[in-house]
Amino acid sequence: MSISNFAMIHDSFGTHAALTESFSHILRKSFVDMYENHDVLNQFKLDMLKMLPEDKIEELPEDLKRGTLELAKVLNSKFFFA
Repeated sequence: MSISNFAMIHDSFGTHAALTESFSHILRKSFVDMYENHDVLNQFKLDMLKMLPEDKIEELPEDLKRGTLELAKVLNSKFFFA
């Protein structure tokens, strides 16, 4: 099912009531895909390297460590985004 009518403000999403269940699944699947298939921590570090003054770059940790969250569990969680 495709959804063409939705609202988004920062990290809150909404759609018509009849599409809520489908939209919830799409959001969860996209979230998992985004974080499993893209190294967002490394991208964040690269972005920070471009903005930090030279004397602050050495303060960045060598490796940004991932936590232990099993992202696939988001697909079946009771709560997700508002």
